[in-house]
Amino acid sequence: ASMVYTNSKETSLATVKALDAYFPLYGEIQTTPVGLFKNLKKEEVLLEENLAKNLKLKMGDFVFIGSKKFKLKGFVKKEPGSVGSFTSMAPTAIITLSGLKETGLESRGSRIRYNILVALPPEIDSKQFKEDNFKNFIKEDLTLYHNTEIGSGSQRFINSTFDYMSLLGLSAFFLGSISILISTRTRLKEKTTEIAVLKCLGASSRWNISIFLREIFILSLVGTILGISFGYFFQFYIPDLTGSAFLSEIAPKLTLKSLAWGIFIGILVPLIIGLESILKISNLSPLHAIRLELNKKIRFRFLPDKLQLLEIIIIYVLFFSLASYETESFLKGFILSGVILLLPFLLFLFYQLFRVLSLKLLNLGLFTNTFRLVLKKINQTGGGLALPIIGIGSALTILLLSLIMKNSLLNLSGTNQIERRPNVFAIDIRSEQLPILKNIQNKFPSKQILIAPIIGARLSGINNKSINKEVTEKDAVKRDWRSTARTREYFLSYRNDLYDSEKTIEGSFWENTGEDQISIEYEFAKTLGVKLGDTLQFNVQGIEISGKITNTRSVNWSDMKPNFVVLFSPGTLESAPSYYMTAFLLESADDRYQFQKDLIASAPNVTVIDVEKAIQSFTSILDKVTNIIGLMTSFIIVSAMLLLISSLYSTKRQREEETSLLRIIGATSRFVVRMYLLEGVFVGVYSFLCSLVLSLGANYVLSTYFLNLRYTIPVSEIFIFFVVTVLVIVLVYLVNLFGLFRRPAKEFLKSV
Repeated sequence: ASMVYTNSKETSLATVKALDAYFPLYGEIQTTPVGLFKNLKKEEVLLEENLAKNLKLKMGDFVFIGSKKFKLKGFVKKEPGSVGSFTSMAPTAIITLSGLKETGLESRGSRIRYNILVALPPEIDSKQFKEDNFKNFIKEDLTLYHNTEIGSGSQRFINSTFDYMSLLGLSAFFLGSISILISTRTRLKEKTTEIAVLKCLGASSRWNISIFLREIFILSLVGTILGISFGYFFQFYIPDLTGSAFLSEIAPKLTLKSLAWGIFIGILVPLIIGLESILKISNLSPLHAIRLELNKKIRFRFLPDKLQLLEIIIIYVLFFSLASYETESFLKGFILSGVILLLPFLLFLFYQLFRVLSLKLLNLGLFTNTFRLVLKKINQTGGGLALPIIGIGSALTILLLSLIMKNSLLNLSGTNQIERRPNVFAIDIRSEQLPILKNIQNKFPSKQILIAPIIGARLSGINNKSINKEVTEKDAVKRDWRSTARTREYFLSYRNDLYDSEKTIEGSFWENTGEDQISIEYEFAKTLGVKLGDTLQFNVQGIEISGKITNTRSVNWSDMKPNFVVLFSPGTLESAPSYYMTAFLLESADDRYQFQKDLIASAPNVTVIDVEKAIQSFTSILDKVTNIIGLMTSFIIVSAMLLLISSLYSTKRQREEETSLLRIIGATSRFVVRMYLLEGVFVGVYSFLCSLVLSLGANYVLSTYFLNLRYTIPVSEIFIFFVVTVLVIVLVYLVNLFGLFRRPAKEFLKSV
């Protein structure tokens, strides 16, 4: 990236490519007039037509790149190898290799990149060649790419986005399955009396099974069709409800895949879940079935027997297949389905541990009689609060996980920032040009002016032991900042103070020891496997420089300041070959362009990047992504709340019986209300705390090993949802109680 400018001081950022005559190996550079590239001379340049228009150039005019004047020979219409490349940050300017040497841009410490394209003979498998030689090349800091890995950054971004959307989609399926589980179990409990009567009348077990399987199938089919129909027609109203113009551009449709998965999940899951319960109920003898102790005999245990274990395996395979299909990876499918389906079991484990704790709390005698009743319900066998807590906890875990990941994505982009970020960057500033830069900056109303030295380096050792570079990820699409920690090119810097966007995590910045010290970004330190007191050795353009890690720090990378993974204390690094960069804020577009013209006129080697347009374009794209993520998160919230209500409904029959019995033995309405309010608050607080712990753990696993996302915790949003959750649960309890008080207790006992 460098500047192209004219005699009239018109300037523009360009991606300068110095190519030899053999480029490209396949296809051709299309120009106007035709065929100019192969005959390009060292004093000639080809520009993209838009770039030439911005500079007000026509054929035959002269432009400057660095310190060399070039004659505009023609325009670039199309060039191979630029699709999906994040390095093409500006329009292309093509010159020859011999012309590059006279620009003065190819200097020690510059950001120039060299790429060698190789066409292997037909008899050589290019993928196998890369596989066999990657380690040998990486030892010499050379990276092999296969042609299928073009635009690996773009591919990685798209893959991560799809994976996140798959996570949300799978979470919605999970909430649906939990709702089906609770609804099916509740329905079967309510129908036990009917089964008892039918068996007394001579109905066989096979007949009972067939009847209730048909009932579940018909209800599931009707519910699935209604749900799919509602989902399809609801798409037409999404733009109006969200106020998003972008979402109106997406044509509503129902794909065959979505239809198949909807029917598959909506019908098959209830049948799988209901089969075990129906078999147990149908095998009861009529004498046991009609006794008042029926509910004690029919225990819906959570510790799985063989049949329940088979159900769990079938459902997991179902989710694993869906996740693997959506992410196109068995490993990702395993992680996604495993994390999500593990949640109910962990919630049940937490509940069992709390049951043990509640027994000890009861023995202490520290609580009121009302709260002691609530604690005793926790230990009730064959029912109690286990099912609603697991249902509510599952819903809240998915909800909190969605909120945390959504917040992390928005913070990563910087859209949540209130303060305006720097929008002008000047790079490749030589030390002798710093006074010129400062004088020009003083002419404009600049804000947040920051200047930082930059030194290119390679990590050569940790604690004086050589780096093992062979462990680098070979696939460029899978390669991220973790897998390149030992082989990447580092940009080092030094300064005395932290920015306001940085915070020390461990150690102090700096210690007065007189030796070269290092501050390293906290997450990167964990990836590199280093800690306080370790030493790092860097090869700085042939000279080794060593420093001791005295602190780690967190960095807000979205604040657009000159941030660095590795910072040195001022000392030895000050004498290394370096260039400088500056970042600052200029509100006026005219001021930004005038600054660019003035600086390039005095320092033609400097690259000036006005990122305001890029920020606006990126923000526009991000707004669209945010709309979709927000929409899906809203669906998750609604699904979670419905699951929460259905979980409480599953114990409605039990509360009716308890309330009636308490009223018959003389309990006042005030006592009953107080008891259930305490129960509602306990269910809400306990479920939320368990969900918070599980969501933070799941977020760490998924963000670190699945989405490669540096997460942040939205504390205020979590607190708001905590309050809302408790209020909703208490409200559901109160609404249910009002209905119970309007019904005489003897009517309920008669129905029993």
